[in-house]
This record gives sequence, structure tokens and C-alpha cells, in this order.
Amino acid sequence: MSRGPSGRLVVELEQDLKHQLYIALSLDRLTFKDWLVTQVERYIAEQRQPTLFAAEAKSPTYIGSSASNRQAATRKRIPK
Repeated sequence: MSRGPSGRLVVELEQDLKHQLYIALSLDRLTFKDWLVTQVERYIAEQRQPTLFAAEAKSPTYIGSSASNRQAATRKRIPK
């Protein structure tokens, strides 16, 4: 992937995944850009200052997700 001087990022996603993302963001009244900027800022901050607890580093947090969305995401990520 080439890197140019513009501020644009181009990512190709499966159509269904993109659709699900936009639905989840709309439920939280977030734009993709607002959500992405928050995620990028958090990721960069964690790279500079890692978390103190290993469990936090292994369990990603979804900024702006409603409680029900976070619970659903947690259920999907952690097999029981």
C-alpha cells in the first residue's frame, strides 16, 4: 500500500462488514471519521505508554459502543 502526502486512508472491506460497521456507528450516533480518529488516537497513546495490565492490552475496547453492543462484541470474541 502506498503512502501519499494527503490525509486520506483507503481501506477495502467486505461489503457486509462495512454495512455492519455503519449500522453499529449509527446506533451510537457516530460518524466513521469520528470513531476512527478516536481509535487511532487511543492506539497511538497506548504505543507510547503501554497499559499496566496485560488483560487490558489483550481485550480491545470499542469506543462509543453502547453497552449492549459492547456485550454482544464481548460474547462474540470470548468463547465459553
